[in-house]
Amino acid sequence: MPVTPNSSTEVYLGQVTIDDFRRNPRGELGTRTATLHKEGIRRFRENWVYRVD
Repeated sequence: MPVTPNSSTEVYLGQVTIDDFRRNPRGELGTRTATLHKEGIRRFRENWVYRVD
């Protein structure tokens, strides 16, 4: 299946906790973000609902 700019290639459904996020302190030019750390992403991706291979 071709991927177009408006295609969804992956859909995940999972529960994460605060411990699954990495700490990103606000820098001079940066902003705070809510980003899962490597292990949190790995666990989240185990619960895929839809995925194009």
